This record gives sequence, C-alpha cells and structure tokens, in this order.
Amino acid sequence: MTENRLHPELPPFLMALGEVLMPSSAGMLGYNEASLGRFEGWLEALKPSTAKGLVWAMRAMRRRIGGLWLPQTHAGWKQAIHRYLERQNHHNLLDRQAFRAISLPLKVRHYESKEAYSSAGLTYSAAQPFAAIHEKPDGTITDIAELRALEEMELDAIIVGSGAGGAVMAHALASAGWSVLVVEEGAYYHRKTFLASSSDISLHLYQNQGMAFALGDPPIYLPTGRSVGGTTTVNSGTCYRPPHGILEEWQAMGLEQWGSEQLAPHFAQVEAALGVAPAQAAYLGKAGSVIAQGSERMGYIHRPLLRNAPECDGQGRCAFGCPTEAKRSTNTSYIPMALKKGAYIAPQTRLTAIFGEASAQNTQRIRKAQLLHLPTQTTVTLPCKHLILAAGTLRTPYLLKAAGVQNAWLGRNLSIHPAVSVLAEFDQPSSLQAIPQGYAVESFHEQGLLFEGGTVPLEILAGASSLWGDALQSQMAAYPRLAHFGFMVRDKGRGRLLPSLNGQPTVHYQLSPQDARKIHRGFEILAGIYLAAGAKQVWPQMHAGPSLRSFRDLRAFAASPLPASHIDISAYHPLGTARLGRTPDKGVVDPQGRVFGWQGLYVADGSILPSSPAVNPQITIMAAASHIASMMSQA
Repeated sequence: MTENRLHPELPPFLMALGEVLMPSSAGMLGYNEASLGRFEGWLEALKPSTAKGLVWAMRAMRRRIGGLWLPQTHAGWKQAIHRYLERQNHHNLLDRQAFRAISLPLKVRHYESKEAYSSAGLTYSAAQPFAAIHEKPDGTITDIAELRALEEMELDAIIVGSGAGGAVMAHALASAGWSVLVVEEGAYYHRKTFLASSSDISLHLYQNQGMAFALGDPPIYLPTGRSVGGTTTVNSGTCYRPPHGILEEWQAMGLEQWGSEQLAPHFAQVEAALGVAPAQAAYLGKAGSVIAQGSERMGYIHRPLLRNAPECDGQGRCAFGCPTEAKRSTNTSYIPMALKKGAYIAPQTRLTAIFGEASAQNTQRIRKAQLLHLPTQTTVTLPCKHLILAAGTLRTPYLLKAAGVQNAWLGRNLSIHPAVSVLAEFDQPSSLQAIPQGYAVESFHEQGLLFEGGTVPLEILAGASSLWGDALQSQMAAYPRLAHFGFMVRDKGRGRLLPSLNGQPTVHYQLSPQDARKIHRGFEILAGIYLAAGAKQVWPQMHAGPSLRSFRDLRAFAASPLPASHIDISAYHPLGTARLGRTPDKGVVDPQGRVFGWQGLYVADGSILPSSPAVNPQITIMAAASHIASMMSQA
C-alpha cells in the first residue's frame, strides 16, 4: 500500500476498528490481518480521487474517535472505539454517515472470504480474477484506427449509452436501415467476468466504482451501471409495466402520444425480446416462501415478480452481472441484436463535446460529436445526422448543459424511488440458491409502496447492517435462516443535480416528510408479514433500529417517531432530469424525444420520464426508446 493511499497511522486504527465491529463471536470468524489486507487491496484499486476522499474520512474519524489524546496501544484504540459506538445514538448525521462509509467496505472485505463463509456454514465459490474485454463480436470497435475510419462517413445516428434506452434505440434504428454507432464509456465484458468477487465487480461495472451517494438528510446510496449494458447488467431483472393511471397522468400533461394505447405495442415488443416471465418458484428462496405465507395470512396480494431471465437458475448474482447470461440485460440481448443489424459499438469511449450549427427558426442543428477513446486517450470527431443521448438520468443533463442547452427543468425533477429493507430470522434454514429479487407484495401500490425482495450475499448483507460486535456476528451466523426483503416508495420529494465534482455527478435529494411516513408504514407492513409467517425476530434496517419479536413490539414501533436521518436508504431508479414536455416551459425534450431548440438532438433514457412510473422503470425506459425510435424512423 503506497503511503499516499493509506497513511502509516491508519492500519493500527483500522485493525482495532475491524476487531470491534467483527470480533470472534458466535462461531464467526473475527477480523484479522487477512481481512485488512483485502481492504487495502480494494483501496489500492480505487480511483485516486475516490481513494483520497476515503482516506481523508478515515483520518478524520480516527481523530474524532481518539479525541485530543490519541490512544497509544491497540487495547486503547479498541476501548475508544467501543465508547464511540456505545454513544452512537448521540452522534450527528455527518458523523454517522462518515462512519458508515468507512465501516461498510471493512465489513464487505472481511466477510467476502472462504473462511468467513465457512464459519457461517456456507459454501464459498472461489472468485475468479476480473477479466478484460471478451472476444470481439462483429461490429465492436476497440481500436482507435477503426474509430477514426468512421470520420470518413456521416453516420445517421450516434447513440451515447448502451443501457435500457440506448440499446433499444440502436436496434430499432439499425433495423430501419440507419448507420448507427453506440458509444459506451464502460467496457464490454464476458460473462466469465461476473464470477469475480462482488467488490472487484463493483470497481468495474458501477459508476464511480460503486461509491455513489445523493447528498441530503439522510444521504442515500445511489448506484448506476458502467459497462456495455449499463445498469441493466447489474439490476435484478424486474419487468413491471407502469400502472395505467401513470400513463393517464402523462397524457394529462399534454403528452398525448404517451398513453397506454401508443406504448402498448412497444411494451409487448420489449417483453417478447427479453423473454419476460414470472420468477421460477424453485429459486424464490426463504424470502419468497415466508413472504407468500405471511401475506396470505394477512390477506395481501402477492406473487412472483416478472423478470427478463427465463433461464434463471438462482445464482443470486444479478447485481454483479449474470454469470450464465440467463438474465437478458442489454449486453446479451439488444446490443448483440443491434450488431447483427449492422450497428457498431465503441466500448471505453466517451462523448466529450457536441457540435451544432445555426439553423432555421433560431435552432441548432446537430453536426458532429467529439469522442474520447479512453484506452489511448485519443480524440475523434465524427459527423452525424442525429445524436441520441442515453447516458442515464445522472449524466445526460451534464452533456446537454455542456452543449449549451438552457432549460429550467434540466437537472431538476429528480425522482429515485427510495428503498429500504427488513431482515427476519426464522427457525429453519432454506435453500440459498435464490433470485435476489423474485417476489412481490402488490396490495399497496395505490399507497405508493411496492414490496420486492429476495436474497443478497453474506458480505452485502453485513455491509448494509448498522449492527456491530457480537450482535452483528450473531446475525451473520444466522444467515442460512434469514429472510431479506425490501420495498420502495413512489416518492413525492424531488432532487436535482449540482455542478459535477471530479467529473462525477453531484446529486442532492431531500427525503420529503410524506415519503418518510410512507417508509415508516412500509416497515410496519413488512414486519407484520414476517411475524405472521412465524419470524423469531425482525430488524428494520435503520440506525440503532429495534429488534421486533412480537406484534406488541411492532405496535410500539409503529407508534414511535422515526427520524428520517435514522433510515438506511438506497435507491436504484434515478429518473426525470430531462423530462418530456409539451413546450419548453414544461420540459427539456418534446413529445418526440427531441431537445427543444435543437434539430437532430434526442434523449432516450430514464431522464425523460416526466414523473415516477411507480414501478421498476427498466421496460418503461425501453418502451419509451422504442417509441421515440419509431417516430424518428417515420419522420
């Protein structure tokens, strides 16, 4: 470990911290030198700017815990850390979040080992080394000379991004006979890559190496994908159409072309291409069975989720790429389909500038796109008739602003579907070969609550937990008997994008009081389902959260205040920052997907959705891209 990454005073502090967080207890492996070594290796692999920020946080936390007179011995540090954690209810929000940012990777890298898995009674599949780009499919441009060759032709369309929107757009336009180039900042990986450890995969397949948060009270973990396939490569494959009422809302906004009748054929086309079908009962795991049982007793509507993984065998690694290619993310579906239709794709290539020229009626016409080939750091400028931005809700607005687009809605109107989870312990173990997100409770859609869940790996569960010490080790020892389920809310709150920091999106999102109340209600509902199914104890995932052992405990929890800052929230569906609108004062792009004030400049990703679709947005984005491509090819 180089000194500028991990300062000499930090390893002793981190070793003591790890031993306090994860002592040898309940038969579980305690923190050790190998655990610290794995953490140091992970830190070394981070981008310099990210690593520098984390090291700064560790040094600040060391000083915060050690006080004016820093402990001089290992035992002294452990005592200071114990005192700090025992009074954590009195810490401010910034303190708690800084501590979480440090403790989460420490926990993940400790439990992500054969020895830790074995102590929990689990079989550890040896992680494979992270692989490079796989064998080059026809149409894949990985050489700068190949990319430069496109300077000699005027492409019909350059599409920026290969996720849900960009991949569908590429296939549709290439099928219509257009010359198409897809530009993707991330690499094109083989499925064998996805057998690497979850930490290693996060470094490569996620934006900002998986270290992405929305600023606010509370801060919210907000990861998005970065590879061919975008976030579809690392999502759980859930495929919900938006409720009919949502599309009626959009039409009432003046978006007459965006109703159920207009979108239905595009949804059907996408669902057929992805093989959308209910999750298989054999791979629903403990969570699916107990949620079904508890929901039945409570009288709730429940069923397996619709997914784009008809050949799924329950590997449980959806969030780290499917190692069997059973999940039809766009890297294994629409991108290969587009390449077969004659499209090109340039992985590890970034859009750096958009060039237009003055046109009629005070508009700009797209003329060229400047690209940076990342492996060689070489710039190429390609002529094009159309440029379609599908870089995602958190990145497309920055590209539009850099091109000079000015609109009051740009970078605003951000919805994210705040998500939380609840853990429960049962008497009997269950099969651990399960879909991470395979089951749903649907009785509360009208209240803006959608319950979905399944199974996550041991190390991810430990990293997300606010427990420490014997309590954490006891919970992880019970892993084979645990059920993990969550829910998301259709948020009323809205966030916005701030000026980028070190080239990364800066997101501000403030959880609304109304959404905080929804989360409290969701905790109550889900805990009740668990207890009805016979749970021994239930843990809402929150700072200093209670352990609920009875409906009496649950009633007391429901009647108690729940500060928003105590909720451990993540979110996976950023949407709306370049919304559709009938006129420029209502949105950034028009009903055909064109950027107001431009000819040939389009957006086709989650940023165009005018409001939350109230469900996982994957196929809504895909259907929207198909719809826009249809209008473009018919123009």
